[in-house]
Amino acid sequence: MYASYSTHLLPQSERQNYWKEVIGQSYFPLELSFRDPKEFYGSLTRLSLGDIGISYLASSATCFERVEQDIDPSEPYYLITLPLQSKASFSQSNHEISCSPNAFILERSDLPYRFSYEQDNALWVLRVPVDALAAKVRDPERFLYMEFDRRQGVGAVFFDYLRSVVKQSIYTSPQH
Repeated sequence: MYASYSTHLLPQSERQNYWKEVIGQSYFPLELSFRDPKEFYGSLTRLSLGDIGISYLASSATCFERVEQDIDPSEPYYLITLPLQSKASFSQSNHEISCSPNAFILERSDLPYRFSYEQDNALWVLRVPVDALAAKVRDPERFLYMEFDRRQGVGAVFFDYLRSVVKQSIYTSPQH
């Protein structure tokens, strides 16, 4: 399934609420705050491949917070986030990490966190059920709170794979 959303044609007064709904539908409930609410814009393209979600998000500076009362523990996911234009900051479970545009990080959705970027940014985000990633990667928890370079080594292999999946997704039906 493919879906696309944008705030560009909305009146400025409606953009923030619309964006909060889009983010909630695409990922899960999150608290959002905007660096410059009067100038906010955002666009998101989402692709669902079975239980795995892939999205391309572009927006002005935003802070996303996952708070305890909004977490459904029966639906744990990992997020793999790749900022493309500017640095992103992530904090969870007393860990803080800064992720450069040439890297990616692994996050847990079922724990409170804060994710933000202070400048306009574009991001690839993969939403993978915990069980699905654990079936392919031994003990994925050991990779939390680390930055992986997407230009070399295993990070480059992963990024090339992601690009290939996105390019070939138009030829993939839910049954494959």
